[in-house]
Amino acid sequence: MVFGLVFGLIFPLSAWTLSIVLSEFDFSLNSIAKIHQSSYLHYIIDMAPVVLATVFFYLGKSIESKVHLIENLGAESDWSNLLLNSTGEAIYGIDLSGDCTFVNSACIKILGFASENDLLGKNMHELIHYAHRDGSAYPIEECKIFKAFQEGEGSHIDDEVLWRSDGTYFYAEYRSFPIFRNNSVVGSIVSFTDISERIHLVTEQQAQLSELLRAQAEASRTANELTQLIDTANAPIFGIDTQGLVNEWNQEAVKLTLYSKEEVVGHDLVQEFITDEYKSSVKTVLDNALKGIETGNYEFPLYTKNGSRLEVLLNATTRKDVEGHIVGVIGVGQNITLQKRAQAEATRIANELTQLIDTANAPIFGIDTEGLVNEWNQEAVSLTGYSKEEVLGHELVQEFITDEYKASVKTVLDDALNGKETGNYEFPLYTKGGNRLEVLLNATTRRNVEGSIVGVIGVGNNMTDVRKNENALNQAQKMEAVGQLTGGIAHDFNNLLSIIGGNLRFLQQDIGSAQSEISELFEDAMSAVDDGAELTQRLLAFSRSKALKPEVINVNQVLDNFSRFAARTLGENIELVTELAEREMFVKVDASQLDNALLNLSLNSRDAMPNGGCITLSANRYEKGDLSSSNKAEALNNRLVSISVTDTGTGIEKSDIKRIFEPFFTTKEIGQGSGLGLSMVYGFARQSNGECLVKSEPGKGTTFSIVLEEVEDIGISDISSRSERLDDLLKGTETVLVVEDETRVRRVTVRDLSRLGYTTIEAENADIARAIIESGVKIDMLFSDVLMPGKMDGHMLALWTQERYPEIKVILTSGFSRGRADTAEDQTPSFLMIRKPYDMREVAKQFRNVFSQPLE
Repeated sequence: MVFGLVFGLIFPLSAWTLSIVLSEFDFSLNSIAKIHQSSYLHYIIDMAPVVLATVFFYLGKSIESKVHLIENLGAESDWSNLLLNSTGEAIYGIDLSGDCTFVNSACIKILGFASENDLLGKNMHELIHYAHRDGSAYPIEECKIFKAFQEGEGSHIDDEVLWRSDGTYFYAEYRSFPIFRNNSVVGSIVSFTDISERIHLVTEQQAQLSELLRAQAEASRTANELTQLIDTANAPIFGIDTQGLVNEWNQEAVKLTLYSKEEVVGHDLVQEFITDEYKSSVKTVLDNALKGIETGNYEFPLYTKNGSRLEVLLNATTRKDVEGHIVGVIGVGQNITLQKRAQAEATRIANELTQLIDTANAPIFGIDTEGLVNEWNQEAVSLTGYSKEEVLGHELVQEFITDEYKASVKTVLDDALNGKETGNYEFPLYTKGGNRLEVLLNATTRRNVEGSIVGVIGVGNNMTDVRKNENALNQAQKMEAVGQLTGGIAHDFNNLLSIIGGNLRFLQQDIGSAQSEISELFEDAMSAVDDGAELTQRLLAFSRSKALKPEVINVNQVLDNFSRFAARTLGENIELVTELAEREMFVKVDASQLDNALLNLSLNSRDAMPNGGCITLSANRYEKGDLSSSNKAEALNNRLVSISVTDTGTGIEKSDIKRIFEPFFTTKEIGQGSGLGLSMVYGFARQSNGECLVKSEPGKGTTFSIVLEEVEDIGISDISSRSERLDDLLKGTETVLVVEDETRVRRVTVRDLSRLGYTTIEAENADIARAIIESGVKIDMLFSDVLMPGKMDGHMLALWTQERYPEIKVILTSGFSRGRADTAEDQTPSFLMIRKPYDMREVAKQFRNVFSQPLE
C-alpha cells in the first residue's frame, strides 16, 4: 500500500538525485548486471515503483525513518489501496511467518485467484513458491523471498518461477525488501512481474544467434569438408571456369590421367587434353553446362599422359556462386574401363551361355513371370517336335501340358516364380506327333542382375527310355521271381505226379487184365498225369527255369498244343482260330522258346484288340515275297515253314514298323509293356537260323510270321497206349543206388526198378549215398534226384562219383533242374537227365542205353 503513494510523491525527482540515492543505497550497475542481463535503464523502468520508494527512503537520510514514514502513510489506507491496486506490478506483503498480510489486484490477477481472501493469511511460499520449474520441491529455508527479513536486506531474483492457482507456473522477476517497525523487521514486501514473454523472446533470440553461429560454423566446416572430399574423392573431379580453363583437379584425376594439378590448372581442358574426335562433343557438353543445361552419363575415351586409353563416364554440373550466377562447370568422372571390359566379357559369356543352352543335349525352356515361353532350345525342338517359333510367346502350361498335369506343373512353375525351386519333378509330355514322353523337370528361378525374379528356367531330362528300361527290369525281376516260384512248385508237383503215376502203374500191373471200364479209368488217370507233367514243363519253359535245347518238332502238333494252352490265357473276348498245315512239317528249334515266342505274339495281338477280336494261329509253307522282304529270308535256299499269328487289331503305323524289333521300343503306355517281347521273338528266330517278318495295315490288323527251315522227319514216335506189358520192357540185373529225398517218390522208383530186374539200394541224401559208395559195396549205377537238401545236390554227387568211381554209371532225374547244377553245366561234363514224372518205358530204355556204353 506504500509504493503507490510514494510513486505519486516523488516522480518529479531529477535523474541526478536518483543517481545519488542509488549510490548511497549501494545499488551499483555491476550489482544490477549480476541480477539481470538487461540494461540499467530498462531495469529502472521495470522497477520504477520500487526505485521511487527507495528514493523516498533515502531522501529522509535514514532507511529506518523512511520505513516508519511509509507505515505512517499507510494509515491513509483508502488512498493507499487505490494507488496500490492501480499499478500493474504485482505486490504482496508477508509477516515473519510467511503469511500474506496484503495483496494488490495485479497480484491476485496474475496468480489466478478469485479475491484477496484466497491469499490473505495464507502462507505464500506454500501457495505460489513451493516448487522449482522442474517440479522438484523448493524448501522454504532456501527461499530468497525470506532473505529480506531473515538477513534484513533486499533481494532481486529473475531466474525462478511462481505457481498459479491452477497449478501452472510462469517465469517471474521479483524483489523482496524487509519491512521495519521500531527498528525491527516485521515482514517483507514482495513485488513481481510475469517475464515469460521476455524470457521466450530472449531464449528465441539466443537460439537464433546460436543457430546462426552454428550455421556459419557448419558452413565453414562443410566447405572445408567438401574441398577435402572433392580432393580425396575416389572419382576423378575437375572444374573449369567460364572460359573453359581448369580450376579444379583432384587427386583421383591426377592418379587416373597421370597429369599433376600444376600441369592442368589454368589450361584449356578440351583443347589440350581431349582427343580430336571427341573435342567437339565434349565441348558441347561443357558449354551446355555453362548455360545451365547439365549432362549425365556422357561416355567418351580419355588418353592418359602415357598414352593409355580409358573409358570415362562424365556428369557435367553447372557451378554457381552464392548469388546464383554461373561461374563454371564441375565435372565428375567415372573410370568405367574395367566395367566396359567386364561388360564385353559378360556379353561374350552370355552369348556362349545362350549357345550352350541352345545346343545342350537336354531340353531347356524358359518362361517369363506371366508363364509365356521365352526360351526353347534345339533339344526341346527335337524332343517335342514343336519349333521355336511355334512356342515362343505362348503359355506353356495351357497349350502344351496335358489337362491332368496342368495344375501340378503350374504349381511347380509358380513356386519357382516365388523363389522355391523344384528338382526331379516327373510328368508326361505329349509331342507334336502325339507320342508320350516321360520328362524329369528341374525348375530354377531366373533372376536379373538386381536379383529380381524375372522368370523360370526349366531343364528337362527325357526319362522315357529309362522308365522303359526300369519297367523291363521290373518285369524281368518279376519273371525271375515267378520262375523261382514256378520252379519250386514244379519240383514238388512233379514229385506228386511221380507218386501218383507210379502207383497207378503198380495197380494197373497188379490187377492185370481188367474190365474195359477199369482199364479206361487207369488210362484216363495216367493221361491226366501226363497232362500235368506237360503243363509243368510249359511253366518251366515260360519262366526260363528249364534248360533249352533245339529238337525236331512237328509244327502242327506244337500249334495244337499251344492253342489249348493259349485259349485259357487270352481271355473270353478273344476268338482263337488254329489253321494247321495240310501236311505235317518239321522244324528244328527249341520247343519251349517257340512256345514263348508264340505266347508273346499272341499277347501283343490281344493288346491290339482292346474290344476283342480274332487271333489266328497258322502254319504254312513260306513262299518268298509273301511278307515284308527280308534279306535273310529271301536268301535261304531250303524249304521254309511260316508259323504265323494274325490279329484283327489296330495295326502298326509305317513309321513304327522299322523299330518294333528294337529292344525297349513300345507304343504302349508306360507300365503296360517292357518293349522286349518282339525283340525276344526276333532274337529267337535269328538264333534258330530263321527270320521274323511282319505285315500290318493300320485299322485292319497285323500278321507276325516266324520263318524257319523245314527239316526231315526223324521218326518222332507217338506211344498211344500205356498198356504195354511189363514183360515187353527192357530189363537188367545191375545194382542201382537210388538217391531221392522224397520218401514216397523213392519208394515208387525202387519198386519200378525192382520190377525191371534191377537190385536197388536207397539213400535219402548225398551224404548217405557217398557213405554207401565209399563202403565198397558193388554199385553199377547212380540214379539221383538233382535237387536235394544239404551241401551237396544230385549234380555235385554225380561229379564226385564220376571223378572217384568212373566205373559207376550216372543218370540224373528232376522235376526242376535249375539250381547249383546249372551254374556248373557249361564247365563240367553233362549227365543224362530223365525228367519227372518219368515213364517206365523211357527209364527202361535209357538205363539199357547207358549200360551199353563202354567205359571211357
